[in-house]
Amino acid sequence: MNVSNDGMSHASGMAQPTWRDSYDETILMKNSYPRILAIVRAGRNAIHKSWTYRAKTLIDIAVLPYEETGYGFDDTDIVYIPEGRCGKFQGIKKFFVDNPDILEKYDYFWCLDDDIYIPYTSLVSLKCLLASYAFHLAAPSLETYSYCNWQITVRNKRFLFRGTDFVEVMVPLMSREFLLLVLPHFDENFSSWGYEFLWRKFLREKNWYAAMLDAAPVVHTRPPRMGSTYSNLPPGTMTAGDEARALVQKFGLEDTPFFNFFGVTAGEPSLVYGAPFVELMAQGYNDTDQFNSDDLHRWLMSGLERNMPKVDLDFLTTLDGFHRVLENLRRIKVNGSRMRIADISSTNASAAQPT
Repeated sequence: MNVSNDGMSHASGMAQPTWRDSYDETILMKNSYPRILAIVRAGRNAIHKSWTYRAKTLIDIAVLPYEETGYGFDDTDIVYIPEGRCGKFQGIKKFFVDNPDILEKYDYFWCLDDDIYIPYTSLVSLKCLLASYAFHLAAPSLETYSYCNWQITVRNKRFLFRGTDFVEVMVPLMSREFLLLVLPHFDENFSSWGYEFLWRKFLREKNWYAAMLDAAPVVHTRPPRMGSTYSNLPPGTMTAGDEARALVQKFGLEDTPFFNFFGVTAGEPSLVYGAPFVELMAQGYNDTDQFNSDDLHRWLMSGLERNMPKVDLDFLTTLDGFHRVLENLRRIKVNGSRMRIADISSTNASAAQPT
């Protein structure tokens, strides 16, 4: 397996997602796999209607209001109002308890905050990546002009996706198998703080990795702690930080940095890990200087070494599901970097599904 060069189009100086250039989106719309249900926990100031109309051509959408909102739900497929005041994932658990048949209808479940904007092109890229790589747990990266809580979530344009052990509670995308594993714990607390550490525990026990989807970025539009979960916090509830610490203590979780293990580059996709991965990540962060403040760049660079463990190919090949990465890269090398959805539909529609 060749280690990537910088994967860039030097004429523009920015990554070009040629892997998706020739996709016929009408084929993707008709593809039975992956079937995705987006679940939006919506408050009074929710912005999901800014993207749901187009998204409905690709995915189904369920809206779970925190309270009576006063707006209609004509753009959604499912509306469910959880009984009582409850947090984001507490409400989602009630939804599945009351509608267990939903679990068998979809391959992936996307648990979204209501202040996320999803570009249609990112949704297309997301479905294509899932169809090819069948991640158990994934999340779109956050555009650099988003409000970001974790360095590891910020988009790096040098990559299609990164293999990691982290997905934030803001926009997790779970396979049915992973959801069934973690669903019993969706009511551990109100804020859902600390769930990332619990999910990492389950990833390690299954020897799975998560994916940060740099080719499918979304925008987080509100500052931290300004979302609907916090405005619906019941009186007397522990602070989110206290809830996180209690969860870590209850399960004996490691409160340690999350890691990027490897990346698949944009442009002509190839695998990078180790020192070349660190270098390419740094180059991608340097790109943020064009549009963002020096503070963002310093923040991203400060976490780079901390979030990059020393791993080799022997370690990566022990990860369940990593064989799909190698298989897809070999297929791209044979067929050219411009994969078509038809290739995914015929080759991966059944074989790529998580097992």
